[in-house]
Amino acid sequence: MAENSFTKLSLAGQVGVSLQLAALICGGFYYFWYSDALEQANNKRAHLDQLRRYILALEVTATKVREFQRELQLLEAKLKTLKRILPPERETPARRGGRPHANLPEREPMLPAPGDPGVGVKADRVMLGRLFT
Repeated sequence: MAENSFTKLSLAGQVGVSLQLAALICGGFYYFWYSDALEQANNKRAHLDQLRRYILALEVTATKVREFQRELQLLEAKLKTLKRILPPERETPARRGGRPHANLPEREPMLPAPGDPGVGVKADRVMLGRLFT
């Protein structure tokens, strides 16, 4: 065997130096390679979880779109039925007789309510007279 400083150490010294060298190699491995790989794996897992949530949201949206399409078809069928029943144009009062509410009499201006200041018995008699005429 060759004579060097390592072989001159006792067995416990050789084991200690070997353990220190192994710890240095493991620490270098962890620091330079494994920590970066672990961080990348965690980032990829987080991205995968985010994509899964996004896909789930899209599936829910797709389900709702199908439901809305079914509802739209039902409403379109109902609209088609109502179009057959209803007239093609809206009937407005202007088209019936020239003025709105053609069948209703002209409305008189309202009188102040009884009990208001300045309104006496005369206003009450006027209102009663209009009710019974």
